[in-house]
Amino acid sequence: MAGAGAAAAAGATAAAASTFVAHEPPARRNGAPEPEPELEPRARPTFRLMGLGAIGRWTPIVEDAGYSPAADGDAAVDFVYQNSVGVRREWKAAHEGAGVWNQLSGMSCMEDKACLAQVQRRMSVPVLRSEVVAGDAFRDWCEAEGVATGELVWMVKDSSANGGADMWVMGAQNVAEVCAQVVADRTYVCQQYVSQPALWKGRKYHLRSFAVITADLQCFLHDTMFLIPAAQQYTLDPASLGNTHVHLTNAAINKHDPEFPGLIPVQLMEQNPDQWGKMLAAVADLTKACSPFLKSQRSPHHFECIGFDFIPDGGATGELWLIEANRMPGLSADGYPNSEEVNDVYHAICKDIFNLLVRPAVRKTRLFMRCHFLMETEHLPRQA
Repeated sequence: MAGAGAAAAAGATAAAASTFVAHEPPARRNGAPEPEPELEPRARPTFRLMGLGAIGRWTPIVEDAGYSPAADGDAAVDFVYQNSVGVRREWKAAHEGAGVWNQLSGMSCMEDKACLAQVQRRMSVPVLRSEVVAGDAFRDWCEAEGVATGELVWMVKDSSANGGADMWVMGAQNVAEVCAQVVADRTYVCQQYVSQPALWKGRKYHLRSFAVITADLQCFLHDTMFLIPAAQQYTLDPASLGNTHVHLTNAAINKHDPEFPGLIPVQLMEQNPDQWGKMLAAVADLTKACSPFLKSQRSPHHFECIGFDFIPDGGATGELWLIEANRMPGLSADGYPNSEEVNDVYHAICKDIFNLLVRPAVRKTRLFMRCHFLMETEHLPRQA
């Protein structure tokens, strides 16, 4: 993993070095040393995984490291990876108090598309124009923007939808059709459409990158990501605006098209250092812009895995546009024509997260618990 932490850790301070000093137990009155208490061996670290993708992906990693599944009644769990929204009530406290948990408070500021549109206005890197529009005011907004008579094309998204649902490419030719599908009590984001995107074999595509953000607002961007193309050749012909397999690059939409090639692994740092630098800057800048909403966390060892989606501009600017941020990105390779290749990438990403964030933190918290137990024995002097 490559780190963007230096740029993104707004207000983060360097960790102070700590030293454990060996303590000599007090001597007995007869001069013989008091024996040290015998400590029972600690149980193996525990884990709990939620979501089919997380279970399949993480189980071999944590079991190979010697972790054991947490029991239903465990009051604390060492590591929780939750790739689902809901959690059983009796598990909630154990997850929030887990040594390591892939959940940060306040992350809706990135994932909710309406919140992201607002936060992006605080960013210093170039961003696409994005307007938050209430469903019952959508027609009025379209009239005020002159969508029916203008040349601009918009990407319209339900602010809380995922997986390509409730998304439309809207221009003068189909504005009435889109307005008819908008729901009055929902909130939408109208994002400036990248009309001249960079193409892969004649198809529009986006880059899905994987990042982790820690509780102290460090960012780490994985050097392997996916190029996800649309299933069909790109065109901006007005008649094509309703064709999702031309304009939408979501894998969930295109994976059932026989022309969809799958998720293409790319090493952007090596293959396009300029775009890699822009991606690092955008992720760091977004984290800094979101920092007021992320400053209070339950544990310094919690983190969030985010799937960031970027569209490279094929025009003269050559910009790399951040279009979405997705919490709990899918980890399943099922249904892709190159599933074995996708599996290898997902495994490498999860293994790197484990080695970077999980294993060190679990060991640290367990050492702390052991020291706390020692300080509670009668054989160690207490501070006055």
